[in-house]
Amino acid sequence: MLDTWYRPLQKNRLFTLRLASLCACVVLLPAHLQAKEAGVIQWSRYPFPPVYIETGEQRGEGIAGQTLKLLQRELTQYKHIDHSASFPRIMRSFTNTGVVCTGMNKTSDREQQVIFSQAVVMYPAHTLSYLTSRKRELEQSSGISLETSFPLQQLLEGDEQYSVGVTLNRSYNPQIDKLLNQHPEKIRSFEVSTPMASIYKQLRFRRLDFTIEYPIVTAYWLQKLGLENQFSSVPIKESGRGFVAYIACSRNPEGAKVIAAINKVLERVVGTVEHRAIVERWLPKQIKMPYRKLYSDYFNQGQPIE
Repeated sequence: MLDTWYRPLQKNRLFTLRLASLCACVVLLPAHLQAKEAGVIQWSRYPFPPVYIETGEQRGEGIAGQTLKLLQRELTQYKHIDHSASFPRIMRSFTNTGVVCTGMNKTSDREQQVIFSQAVVMYPAHTLSYLTSRKRELEQSSGISLETSFPLQQLLEGDEQYSVGVTLNRSYNPQIDKLLNQHPEKIRSFEVSTPMASIYKQLRFRRLDFTIEYPIVTAYWLQKLGLENQFSSVPIKESGRGFVAYIACSRNPEGAKVIAAINKVLERVVGTVEHRAIVERWLPKQIKMPYRKLYSDYFNQGQPIE
């Protein structure tokens, strides 16, 4: 009698265990496999503070992180999966089935790999940073003033040998990219994984003369390192007034639908105070007001910023 009662219970327990194992397998699927499900977007993030902040107390509060939160809040028809990886790995993941999305700038090569949204965010243009104590020395040797917009082409084509630190395989803008490729002898390329702290250390010890970076990234790292008073930055003539970034998604039918949905959200939120504040929060005080004009010119007035 007891054996007869226990046998179905055993079967039920066995079924429950198998079901639990199956659920665990689904939960533990890698993000890129989960993204194959219908209605799922894998949002890929890469370490690049304060654009993406992936560690510490400010994790998720970077510019791109806040932008993705805004989009996820509006795109309620999709399931959202957040995933961190290196930028090269993210670029490779676009060939997977399903929908992978991230934020990046637009280049002709990338347009062959992904589908881009409308402009999602705008940054102040790249600047050239240098050790403040070397200002007079660098001006005298180059014959170029560091008080006004700096002609990068003149620096790179001059006879003096300078060393400009940049990130390997990174796109700054078409004009700057072209100049850097034409003068490899004056460029020191660092891996994407190289901390900005290491680059500023190279500048401090005069192993580098300049580096090219967004002012928001420069301000973030100099404050973090306690070096705000040791470095200066100057606008680059070839950078234009600002720099626009986009959401990029997998180049497939599902990715195209996601981009269409993202564009509808952007039409509602771009140009608002909430949207502008995402970048403005991270700006150095001295460029907040110029940025507001730049933002309005581009997003509200439709003026070019190149």
